[in-house]
Amino acid sequence: MLTNEEQHAGSLQAVELEKLFVAVALAVLTLIGSINIFFSLMMLALDKKKDISVLFAMGAYPQLSEQSSCSEGAYHFRCWYRYRTFCSVH
Repeated sequence: MLTNEEQHAGSLQAVELEKLFVAVALAVLTLIGSINIFFSLMMLALDKKKDISVLFAMGAYPQLSEQSSCSEGAYHFRCWYRYRTFCSVH
């Protein structure tokens, strides 16, 4: 008499292979997404470099640049959070 694992060896192997492909696909998608975010932030920083140099030429101090970047990021997060909670269905 055969055990359950012996009877369904092919099916179990296919399920294990499917798990592997799903894990690889999720890893690739995560890698692509993280690379996309990294380069988007890098391009944003390069774009803002000219604006920051103008602020320094006008007499701004380095902490002002950091504070304005943080406050602008917090503002965008707050707007996104309000939009998300306003549009979500409970």
